[in-house]
Formats: sequence, structure tokens, C-alpha cells
Amino acid sequence: MSYLSDRSLRYRAGRGIPLGPAPSFGVIVQVQVFSEKAGVLFTVHPLEPDGVTSYIEANFGTGESVVGGLTTPDAITVDRSDAGVVDMHVATKRRMTSVSPERAGSRIVELADDRKNAPVLTDSEAKRIARMGLHIEELFSGPQDIEWAFDSHGLWILQSRPITGLASEAG
Repeated sequence: MSYLSDRSLRYRAGRGIPLGPAPSFGVIVQVQVFSEKAGVLFTVHPLEPDGVTSYIEANFGTGESVVGGLTTPDAITVDRSDAGVVDMHVATKRRMTSVSPERAGSRIVELADDRKNAPVLTDSEAKRIARMGLHIEELFSGPQDIEWAFDSHGLWILQSRPITGLASEAG
């Protein structure tokens, strides 16, 4: 157990952190995804408390540009009953974040003119993300905030957590 490894014990001792009980969480190590497009999915649209739609934000490259607010992403509203696209707002995207096997870390890249106003997702990709999200929502018994990415191999689910602060919870 790494919690009790020499390195971990030295780290705590050097900082005056008590040992305490063993942590009750796990760590997952995942392969690096060199995404071509990425974003977030809210399985219940955060601004529509009736719960009939899901909401996707997407940009080219990694999801860092979406979750970090570096760009205005495309916004896609999807019907929860059939995963059909209800509304798609294609934003003018000026930048994306990128990772590659040739270079450590991520970098901000200016988008080429032909991609700035191009939709990030096809309807079928949006539908696939939405369906996967609803399956995850069912597994976790509640609405989810999901980070996803597409690379040359397909769709990856990077993270899922419960949605907090839905409009229906506030009222």
C-alpha cells in the first residue's frame, strides 16, 4: 500500500502531517489520450430543471480549453429520450489545447481559419456521447458531469462526477 511506503511516510514526517487512518479512495492510472476533440457533458441540462435534455460543450483538441474557459465552445442540447440533437450552437473557436507524444505537457494552439467556425461534433457523435452519459447516469443513480474525448481510436470517458447545483435544487 503506497500510503505506508517509505516515500509517503517521509513526506508526511517532513511536513508534520499525521499518519491518520488509511484513505478511502482509489487512484486510476489511464493511458494518455491524444484527443482530436473533447469537452463536457451534463446528463441533465444545468439550466433546464425539467430534465428532458442533456447539454454538451465541445472544442477541438483537449477538453482543457473547454473546462478552463480558454475558448467559447460549441454548445449542443440533446433530447434525453432519443439522444437526438435539439439545438446546436456552433461557436467561433479561436484556440484549442493540444497534447502530443512528441512533446511534454499541453499547449495552446490557434485554430486554422477553416476550423474556427466548423462544428466540432457530428450529430452521430453528439448522440453517442449523450447515450454513453445516460448509461453512466444510470450506473451512478443520478445526473452526471462527464468529461469525454475522441481520439483516433474512438470515444473515451475521462471523468464522471455528480452534477451539483442544478437549477431545480436551488428552487
